[in-house]
Amino acid sequence: MISERFCPLLWCGLIGSMALVLLCGCGPSYPRVHSQESLQLLLALRTACSTQNAERLQKVEKALEVARREGTVTEAEAEALSRIIEMARQGNWHQAERACRAFQKAQLR
Repeated sequence: MISERFCPLLWCGLIGSMALVLLCGCGPSYPRVHSQESLQLLLALRTACSTQNAERLQKVEKALEVARREGTVTEAEAEALSRIIEMARQGNWHQAERACRAFQKAQLR
């Protein structure tokens, strides 16, 4: 038999576990890509991240700036790519590469 003192702790643990599961499943969401330019930028960014190549990262960033100015990428796409570029620039290459992979998987929905 569970003591009355233990029961509230059990409920708190259960609720906390459920909240943790929900939070872990709710990562950043990525926009739907609407242009070939955006897909190419995403692939180039993933390559830069997986190879941890700062030169490639800089080229992707410059290409993104041009695409943003020319309107060939949406603002949502540009923001998502910029967040990943910033991760990589801070040295979080593996996290940035995982973010690229998640962005690519988001295109399958």
